[in-house]
Amino acid sequence: MNIKKSCSSIIWTDRKGYKMASYASQIVFMFIGIFCSVIIQKWDQKYLFDALVWLQNYYMPNSTSVGTSIALLTLVEQKKKSFSVAVLPTKEVATETDWILNNEVQSILNKAIMYKNQGKTEKALKLLKQCKALNPKHPDVLNFYGEGIESKDVITAEHHYALALVIQPGHLKATANRRRCLPRVKELDLKMLRRIEQKREALMKIPEGNSALKRAKLESYYKHIYHSNGIEGNTMTLSMTRSILETKMAVGGKSVLEHNEVLGMDAALQYINITLLNEIGPVTIQHMLQIHKRVLGYAQPLDAGLFRDSQVYVGEHIPPSPVDVHQYMEAFQRWLLSTDVEHLHPIELAALAHYKLVYIHPFTDGNGRTSRLLMNLFLMRAGYPPVIIRKEDRFKILSTFADS
Repeated sequence: MNIKKSCSSIIWTDRKGYKMASYASQIVFMFIGIFCSVIIQKWDQKYLFDALVWLQNYYMPNSTSVGTSIALLTLVEQKKKSFSVAVLPTKEVATETDWILNNEVQSILNKAIMYKNQGKTEKALKLLKQCKALNPKHPDVLNFYGEGIESKDVITAEHHYALALVIQPGHLKATANRRRCLPRVKELDLKMLRRIEQKREALMKIPEGNSALKRAKLESYYKHIYHSNGIEGNTMTLSMTRSILETKMAVGGKSVLEHNEVLGMDAALQYINITLLNEIGPVTIQHMLQIHKRVLGYAQPLDAGLFRDSQVYVGEHIPPSPVDVHQYMEAFQRWLLSTDVEHLHPIELAALAHYKLVYIHPFTDGNGRTSRLLMNLFLMRAGYPPVIIRKEDRFKILSTFADS
């Protein structure tokens, strides 16, 4: 089961707010009509072309008015939010390249639909994959791709319907498709969660003093540090990591920075195991800062435990501006304290908390390691063993977050 995909179903909408946005958009379009008449009179054909492309690509805002990400939909308080012309999103004027690309995507999509109607499913899927590569945020492409794979992979299909609705909330086909397959996705999720629960119960029956369990826990501890650092580019081997932690001695051929990254993860895990697991009460921003302070305490002490003061970039994802980080983190903490969290399974909570912190990217460095530690804190508090995300899965992780 892909918890990330099942968690993508947690979306809230505000019908009243969306309706108000519709009225506001009518006013905007009225002004745009006047604006275009001026363009026709005064501007050359190039500018008129760009203006028409802008109009063609204009989408209604969703009820958050701040973006289309699932993370934002769950981070931003939406209830009782009102709309005005001022909150409608601005959009850069499209270029001729955008126009050509959109036409190409639409042409390929039409061919895919034709093949689908003829029963040539494999050909249709190949073309839809090509469409996704050209425009991964096209709601029609996402919806049709979901329809193409639903019979084989309903979880991935539901994920595509959800993404289509995030991009275009009023998409009728995606709404109907998601409503149809969501019960099956929930059923599969519950089945997988029950299997995990059975394994957890079996693990809990092993006596605490069991020597094999002690060795497994210690080895898991070393592997967690090794893989979590390895995902971020640390070149220490597992045996080197174990040697540093057991002997407190340096190993040859490795930088001081890489040694300090091992010591930092060790300090953060000790803080979680000794302090946070035994502490009563919710996880707060201060806890996250303290975890991060230990993660970077040896390697980058000047940045440890502090929110970033500069913009960072994670592939195609642009995290919030540094001036907004505090606001996002406070919203994250409110979400952790909300009634919405009470209805989540501990595994879903851990996965979402991991995703949200990575999305905000509140630190200059150490975001991934801190997010994985936070995820495991929630799991261990609920009686589950910590999850080890292997360094070999680094690109799969990045791809999964990008698709979210």
